[in-house]
This record gives sequence, C-alpha cells and structure tokens, in this order.
Amino acid sequence: MSAIVAAALKNGTVLRYVAELPENRRKILYVDTEQSHIIGCLSFLLLKTSDTFRKAVHSIIRFARDYYKPRFDTEQVSDIKNALNLFGDDRQSHQAAGDFLYFTARQKGEFDNREQIKARREVDNVVEGNYDQQKRGFTMRR
Repeated sequence: MSAIVAAALKNGTVLRYVAELPENRRKILYVDTEQSHIIGCLSFLLLKTSDTFRKAVHSIIRFARDYYKPRFDTEQVSDIKNALNLFGDDRQSHQAAGDFLYFTARQKGEFDNREQIKARREVDNVVEGNYDQQKRGFTMRR
C-alpha cells in the first residue's frame, strides 16, 4: 500500500506501481498521509507514557476480540471514561478522544471487519453516555 501512495504523491512509478493524480488531489493525499503518520506517532507516545490511555486501548482490543461479549464491563467503561477525561471535559473533546482511542486500538489490534464494527459501536456508546443510561435502568441500542 505504501508504494501505491508514494507513486501517487510522486505522480509517477514506484515499485512498478504507476499513479497519476491531479495536483490538488496529490496535496490532499499528502496531507492525509501525514496526518495518519502524526496520529500514529502520538498514539505510540501515549501508549508508552500514559497508563490510563494504555488500559483503555487494551480494554477495547480485548473486548473486540471476545466473540461472545456483547458489551463492555464496568471496569472497561471506567478505563475508557478516564482516558476520555484526559483530553477534556466537553462533548467535542470526548468525541475526538473516542475516535483517537478507536483508531489506536484498531491500529494496534489489527481488527478484522467484525471487530472494527463492534469496537467502534461500543466506544461510541461510551462517548454518548449510553452506558450511564444503562445504570439508570434504560436499555442500550445495539
């Protein structure tokens, strides 16, 4: 995949992959590639330095791989909420942090399609507060 991206950025041939894109598309591809690299570096640093972030990512990975477990348990929800609070207190910060946690877990856990969908759905449920509603007696959507 990297050779294809490199060919598109170069607008030429890399390892027998040939790509031609208009100039404005190459810039977008370059920015997206750079952003992914920066996000990957940031997640690597947080995994190495923050126990809270590491626990949340590992909780997401364990949950996604467990075929028979439909919901996070209370300890996993607590780990994820603590990690969300590292990034801020408002809803927008929590949404961005949830996306970042999911991206990191997906990258580190190398999820298949089923695991990606399961992890994404439940991380979103934590961010949206659906697990809090469950404590109050309301049901959660799947």
